[in-house]
Amino acid sequence: PAESHDQTQRDVLGFLLGDRDQSRCKIEEICRAVTGGANDWAKDDDVRNAIRDLAGAGLVHLEEGEFVSPTRAARYYCNLQGGWVI
Repeated sequence: PAESHDQTQRDVLGFLLGDRDQSRCKIEEICRAVTGGANDWAKDDDVRNAIRDLAGAGLVHLEEGEFVSPTRAARYYCNLQGGWVI
C-alpha cells in the first residue's frame, strides 16, 4: 500500500538524517535498521524500493549501487524543520 511505502521512505530518511556521524551508509545497513534486523526479503525489497524512489526525487544519492547518502536538499529541509521528525 502507498501508506506503507511512504512510511518506509520516511524511515529511510530518518535513519540517514538522524544523529549519526557517517555521511553515507551501505544499503544493507539501512535495511537492517529500518526492518529491525528482520531477515525478510520482502521487507528488504520495500526498503530498496524506497531508496530508489528517494533517489528519483533527489533526496538521496545512490553511489556505486551500494552506498546511500542524503542530498544537500534533504539536509537543508531537515534543518529547516529543526531536526528530523517522523
